Amino acid sequence: MERLSSLSSQITSLENFVKIESKTAYNVLLICKPNQPQSYEILEKIFQSSKAQNLLIKVYVEKGFSQEDPQLFNERYSSDCDFFETESCEQQIDVVITYGGDGTILYTVNKFQKRTTPPILAISGGTLGFMCIYSLQEVEIQLNNLFQRLKQKIPIPIERKMRLQLAKFSPENEITEVKHAINEFVIERGALSACLRLQIFVENIPLTALQTDGLIINTPTGSTAYSLSAGGPIIYNDVKCMSVVPICPLSLSFRPLLLHPSQNLKVKVHPESRNEAKVVGDGQFTIQLLKNEEIVITSSNFDVLLINDQKNELNLQQYIVKLKKMLRWSSKFKPNFKS
Repeated sequence: MERLSSLSSQITSLENFVKIESKTAYNVLLICKPNQPQSYEILEKIFQSSKAQNLLIKVYVEKGFSQEDPQLFNERYSSDCDFFETESCEQQIDVVITYGGDGTILYTVNKFQKRTTPPILAISGGTLGFMCIYSLQEVEIQLNNLFQRLKQKIPIPIERKMRLQLAKFSPENEITEVKHAINEFVIERGALSACLRLQIFVENIPLTALQTDGLIINTPTGSTAYSLSAGGPIIYNDVKCMSVVPICPLSLSFRPLLLHPSQNLKVKVHPESRNEAKVVGDGQFTIQLLKNEEIVITSSNFDVLLINDQKNELNLQQYIVKLKKMLRWSSKFKPNFKS
């Protein structure tokens, strides 16, 4: 099956750099984890940095952002900000700034289903931060660097992360829905507790039929998320592949499997399955999958671009250090039982 055709991105890029189209004023999207007192501090620094670089910008925020402190927003920022609406604004955004954890990035990436994401400056402010490169203390210098590059038309250093593309097919073999995910697509049981009965194909070649509680198809980025808890492998980001991990399969012979990202993985709900299914993408959206319906998953043309000026020969070392920190490898067990 041929890869689905896609809209070309507005961004021209090399592997580790991206150059934004020159324009009179740039559109900046700010998305923050809700109820963070530092959110307005970041918004203020955005305007200060753009002014220092003599760069014209228009900042977009979500409506919920303005409601966290309506008086402050209306008095100081309402005239310089617009509200972000995915349908009308998705193609207009030039750069994105996020403040939160990896969940905030997943939420943000889901806003860009019809294009490669703009470069994302990810500021750590959540509980997990595998994808968050910079700390709150680095906001000012990173904003200055970003806006200086835009002003001087210098390419922006990025880390490119692959996404998966899912196409849902009806029993009549018609495409009814297309979605993209940076972490994973999870096929789960429907309304009943009975196991799913699934048929799996690779490039239309039958691979296996199994009864299972679910199936995870993930990227290297998603290998440290749900897949890891289900027994899947940790995959280094530069390894281009997708992982197929069963969730409590009835047969223990089906183990996690790595596929080339260009291959098509087809999953079909068996017509005699006792349960229907649903597909959850990055925890952000749900697709119903009825008996005899199928999905085809392959790599997406719409990558995720994370701003990263630290991606160099020490990148593997930094990755290992972050793994050890986040997963607490080599740490002593400290019981925390409350009586």
